[in-house]
Amino acid sequence: MTDDLSGNRGCLGFLFPDTDDGKPTASSDAEWPYRSRRYLLSRAEMAFYRVLVDAVSDRYTVCPKVNLNDLLYLAKGTQKRMAWLSKINRKHIDFILCEPQSMQPQVAIELDDSSHDTPDAQKRDAVKDQALATAGLPLLRIPAKGSYDPDRIRQAIDDAGQRTTKSA
Repeated sequence: MTDDLSGNRGCLGFLFPDTDDGKPTASSDAEWPYRSRRYLLSRAEMAFYRVLVDAVSDRYTVCPKVNLNDLLYLAKGTQKRMAWLSKINRKHIDFILCEPQSMQPQVAIELDDSSHDTPDAQKRDAVKDQALATAGLPLLRIPAKGSYDPDRIRQAIDDAGQRTTKSA
């Protein structure tokens, strides 16, 4: 029998002595180990974010670091649901551009730096590419660099959206 939040172990609680498995519980008095990150975005992501907001703020709301599980869903009746969910579990997109009134995702953006060059990262990127393509959400990959031209970013976003609209 497990402890509930009030500490009441029920009528058979005397048969099951308390065991300390080292796992904190919601009722634990121990200090929780969570700490706030100092920054949500890396320096490179923040530099790009500023330019991106400048380039599209009149048309889109920019959402950074969106988890794929929050962005995508599985169709009703999908077989092997857990296997499909595990493919995108713990993966995020660097930036999602949403229509401001409905917050409907319009374009996904990945800022690709040298960390995307490893074989493991390329496998993760391929999963993101396929998942977003299947869902019909355009993905724009932008190489990380020292500076960005807002007009070129705006044009790349327009091009990405038009490619999806034409193929839909």
